[in-house]
Order: sequence, then structure tokens, then C-alpha cells
Amino acid sequence: MIKLGAMVTSIVTPKAVGVASTAPMVAEKKEIVVEAFSRQHYEEVAKIIKGIGSSSMREELCGKFTNLFKKDNSRFDSDRFAEACNVK
Repeated sequence: MIKLGAMVTSIVTPKAVGVASTAPMVAEKKEIVVEAFSRQHYEEVAKIIKGIGSSSMREELCGKFTNLFKKDNSRFDSDRFAEACNVK
């Protein structure tokens, strides 16, 4: 199992049984846990963006991260994030 956070996804991959190349394949189940972004992630990204000197670059990056974070969390506050990025 690969554990990264909160969401669990199962993956089944074929695995050869025995030594011969004609050996039957058996499904091997693996679980992957995918982590959602946290408030701390949003805050750290905003700090990084805020430190960029070019206002147009800040706006572009803020917009791209806003789209990413909204996909991750429907309650993500894009206005608050933009303010933290020094875009508004």
C-alpha cells in the first residue's frame, strides 16, 4: 500500500506465479491513498506567489493554483487566496 493521505484507490495489477514464462497470471491488489491539499498547503503556496516581483506573474500563478485548489476543494476561497498572494 502506498499511503499519501486521505483518499483510497485500489489498483489491481497482474503478477506472474511460478518460474516459467508460461505461468498463469494472478491479480495482485494494491491500495493507493491520495492526499488532499490542506490549509497549510494553500498558505505556503500563497507565500511563494506573494514573493514574486512581477505582478503579472503573480496573477497568472494565482489563477493556475486557484483552478487546481478549486478542483481539490469545492469550498476553497479564491478571493482570500488572491489576497494572500498580493493579487487583489
